[in-house]
Amino acid sequence: MRFHASRRPPSAPAKCAPLAFRDEPGAARAPGPGACPGVRAACQAALLLRIASPAAGRRDASALLRREISDFCGQNLVFLTFGTIVCPNQVTALKSKVNARERAWGADRKPTARAADSGQLSFAQHVTWGGPRKGAGRKKGLTRANVRHRVRPRHPWYHPVHVTLRRAKGLPGLRNELLYNELREAVRRTRRDDFRIVEYSIQRDHVHMLVEAYDAATLAAGMKSFAVRAARRLNSRALRRRGSVWADRYHRRDLGSPRDVRNAIVYVMNNHLKHHEFDDGLVDPYSSAPWFAGWMHKPDPPDEPSPVEPARTWLLRGGWHDGAHFLHRGELPRALREATRLLD
Repeated sequence: MRFHASRRPPSAPAKCAPLAFRDEPGAARAPGPGACPGVRAACQAALLLRIASPAAGRRDASALLRREISDFCGQNLVFLTFGTIVCPNQVTALKSKVNARERAWGADRKPTARAADSGQLSFAQHVTWGGPRKGAGRKKGLTRANVRHRVRPRHPWYHPVHVTLRRAKGLPGLRNELLYNELREAVRRTRRDDFRIVEYSIQRDHVHMLVEAYDAATLAAGMKSFAVRAARRLNSRALRRRGSVWADRYHRRDLGSPRDVRNAIVYVMNNHLKHHEFDDGLVDPYSSAPWFAGWMHKPDPPDEPSPVEPARTWLLRGGWHDGAHFLHRGELPRALREATRLLD
């Protein structure tokens, strides 16, 4: 049902009283004597529609009011709050109101001729932060840069991934027996069909891992599973605290060639030599190096089972050494990019 209202005559009042219309059965009120004729005609049509079909009236009342008043007034309605209809003739008076905060900053003051000539602005018009200007934003070089929050690239299942997680500030070093045991158990319990941790290395303020995943989504889910499990074990069992354990999201680097994989394995297995942890020996006890099968001179494996899972991708399973280029215990990271350096 559509009620056709006539156009507003030129002698219609410039200002109309607002009308409250609630979308509830029997809650519509006829407008008062000071209301706009377009609002009055539309409400009458809406009431007739409610009586004829209550279900359709509840569903189409708002659309009917918009259509009828727009046809009558020649403009679009302004809905200030839910269920409150205001004729367009009242918009100017309502928008001219200034709240207390804007009034305190000088938004209601009219600029004088002298201020307009000199280009002086009020506090409300003066921009004090944000925008493309010199010196805006976080200052660079003061602290270590975090991992950028950008969309992660696609991950093919046949490429291993080198992942780095950094410890939050204010926590003790991770290279002690108590914390290492909890992290090792977190690695052991992170078992998924589409995600596996193949190698790892625990340093004082960060953790290196070589992982395999089916795609980017499973990689993110697996890393989240390990990070949450490790944080809970460290907080509840070792540190007796609450709060964040990891400082940032994980850093990821996909390894797409045998050389990249070998360099990453050297970096992870012998990372303690890079940080001058020579007292721990050439085989890092705070890593999966005691169970690593790619040493040139294999040490005796520990009695307990390995906390990591065997590799399934060709690159990590054997493509990186090709049966000849195994790792030396004293091989330093980046040994293939520079002159070969070995420690006796």
